Amino acid sequence: MESFESQETNCESWKSKLEKVLHLQEKRAETYKRWDKNFKEYAETKDEKAFTESLKEINGVFGSVSKDIIEIENDLKNSTSSGEQPGPAIEISQRIRQLQLLEKSHLEQATKLLIFSGKVQSFRENFCVATGNEKHFLEEDLIQSQEEYAQAKTSLDYLLEEINDLLVLLRDFLHPDGQDTE
Repeated sequence: MESFESQETNCESWKSKLEKVLHLQEKRAETYKRWDKNFKEYAETKDEKAFTESLKEINGVFGSVSKDIIEIENDLKNSTSSGEQPGPAIEISQRIRQLQLLEKSHLEQATKLLIFSGKVQSFRENFCVATGNEKHFLEEDLIQSQEEYAQAKTSLDYLLEEINDLLVLLRDFLHPDGQDTE
């Protein structure tokens, strides 16, 4: 039989791990903002070297955050293998796995959105200087790119909503009475 102190330590352990995941998720959100800003700066300046260097740094942060979250997920999943009472650790690890999968899709959709955004801008610029048949073909390409952009934006919005809903569920483990201590 597990002692009261052991149960309390186990509880604090999953809570501190979950708090760390939520902190890492905030870091990931800030990194997305930097990523978006970096892309916009590149679109304005066309400074490929600065863009590439910044992108390497940003991708490094994304990789580090994901690695840390996966490590916590695995710790939570394995915390009950020694016969301990599982408590919420297993469910939290499953939710963290869902979060990781959604974040992977989020990064893919955000990348598509930025690519389509660049294509739309390029077609618009070329359309302004085109003449005759050229203008007709560019208009078709522009319309297609705008549709692709709209689809990518809708998918991204849906993913962000799912991620936010999942984060609310994870925060509820820390504050089941609905009161946030912050």
